Amino acid sequence: MIIGSRREVALLVMLGLLIGTAVGLYISWGLWPLEDFTSTPAQVKREYIPDYMVLIAERYMFDGDLPAAQARLSELGVPEPARAVADLAGQYIREGREAGKIRALAQLAYGLGSATSGLAIYINPAGVPTATPSSRSSPTTTSSPTFTPVPALTPTAVLTPPASTPVSPPTSVSSPTPGRLVFWLTERRRICGQGEGPGRIEVFVKDAQGQWVPNVAVELVWADGRETLYTGLKPERGLGYADFRLEDRAQEYAVQLAGGEERVEGLTGDPRAAGCPPGAGYVSWQLTFTGNRR
Repeated sequence: MIIGSRREVALLVMLGLLIGTAVGLYISWGLWPLEDFTSTPAQVKREYIPDYMVLIAERYMFDGDLPAAQARLSELGVPEPARAVADLAGQYIREGREAGKIRALAQLAYGLGSATSGLAIYINPAGVPTATPSSRSSPTTTSSPTFTPVPALTPTAVLTPPASTPVSPPTSVSSPTPGRLVFWLTERRRICGQGEGPGRIEVFVKDAQGQWVPNVAVELVWADGRETLYTGLKPERGLGYADFRLEDRAQEYAVQLAGGEERVEGLTGDPRAAGCPPGAGYVSWQLTFTGNRR
């Protein structure tokens, strides 16, 4: 009799467990299923997108990881993120926002290749900092990372004689306005390099004392187009530096500075047309302009 009662109790306990499990599954899966509240950056409300872009820019200022910043902007779903960052930096300048946020946005816009001359003064002259944080956690706005300048990259090239061609100012020019900074081409250098390239047109602008001159408009013209560059957007190469990639080798380019009295022509991206020796993979041009006040 005792044995039978124990079996009955065991069966009742097992039956109760099964019923409880079934009821619990029905409630959790049927009546109150778990809802996924995980959101993605692309689901951020439009009014919060600028704040998110600022956070991305500040992180880039901290770690200098451009691919990670590009990935975060891509997840945000903003069309033309490079232009959006530059536009937001310009908006913050007009609104008189915090200089640290403007500087971060300007640095990110420069890294994405979409900076303007108005942002040049906000770009760290030492380049994007390289930080060595003890952990990979996101920094707070009160942190003060240590910045290490990024060294300028020097391309490997083969200089062919003549390495440089000094250019003398023309003898007859129009009389400029007194006090106006007038630029003359003082050196034109051709660089024939190995490899596939592409080459570049590199412009260096200095004053009579040899100091860099930033924010100078450089007009680049070719057969079916033109582009305006500004010195100072690549401060790691110098505040008076600007460059242009010669993607189309079939084109011939001309360069003239705002405030310049001459136009430099015959700048081609074709090594053969430029007179480079056989085997040269690309050709670059370095133009040095010197300004004097008249």
